[in-house]
Amino acid sequence: MSEILKLNFMDRPDEERWLDAETRLKILGALDNRGVTDDGLRMERLPVSPMIGRMLLASIAYGCTREMCTIAAALTARPVFVRPRGKEDESKLAHARFFANVSSDAATLFNVMRAWDNQQDKPRRECFAWARDNFLSSRALTEIEQNRQQMMAILEKEGVEIVSLGNAEQVLKAIAAGLIVNLAIAHSDDRSFRSNDHDNIYIHPGSSTWGSRMPMFVYTTIVETSRAFARNISLLRPEWLSELLPKAALQEKWNISYGEVSVRLYYRNLEISRRIVTDLAEMPAYIRSELEARQNRTLPEQSAFGSIWAIRRKRR
Repeated sequence: MSEILKLNFMDRPDEERWLDAETRLKILGALDNRGVTDDGLRMERLPVSPMIGRMLLASIAYGCTREMCTIAAALTARPVFVRPRGKEDESKLAHARFFANVSSDAATLFNVMRAWDNQQDKPRRECFAWARDNFLSSRALTEIEQNRQQMMAILEKEGVEIVSLGNAEQVLKAIAAGLIVNLAIAHSDDRSFRSNDHDNIYIHPGSSTWGSRMPMFVYTTIVETSRAFARNISLLRPEWLSELLPKAALQEKWNISYGEVSVRLYYRNLEISRRIVTDLAEMPAYIRSELEARQNRTLPEQSAFGSIWAIRRKRR
């Protein structure tokens, strides 16, 4: 990236944006300190963005390549849901039939395509009529079909088997693996969220996850109108973070206050967790040294850690 920044651009892009792009590609596994990785080369051969490419590669490990080819195709196509003026309520009711999974818009798109696939034994004219009756774009559905076939062909050429284990959690993890660079964490009101780029974002009213409460989620894009709305939302469980994020992307900040040790975990500039630590073995050496130094300056019983240090001294 440093070499790219040295180039003499006619319209030089903002350096901060270049560095942000580099960070994102490293988190997605497309780059490391030596350059483009093997996964990065595989992503380059896929006709999708790096985020969608990461989702497809993650689906290989999670055993859900069939689902992910459909989801990736849907996320790269034109909008599926149609809301004609004057028929907003009718279309909303029709779309709700596909909102069985309120934890992911991507899973909702998969439900739509599964229903569309079930119509394919009928004449094409009847398939289009079904789409019209359900306020779905037949052009978008056809586009998704074509995109899906293309992605499956590319993966099969790479030696990847198109499989489905039918595990919904694995599908959500594969989605999150690609969208992890767009992470949003709930504020205390559980209605607004913060991300690396926005202090306050909201779930888009057209999302199948609208009205549901979740501690954090990933998304594809932000649409700014009267508010900043996240689109194509998918649930992310906090316990998945250590599995989905490289260790280099996480930063710990330790603190001692009134004899209590706490650690905060940050992903970029987002605080993703905070907890109290009482196990001395878990603390870094400099925190243990600072605790012992403080104990030497105060009476053991004056600190919450006095009894811990007393036991350690007796064992010595």
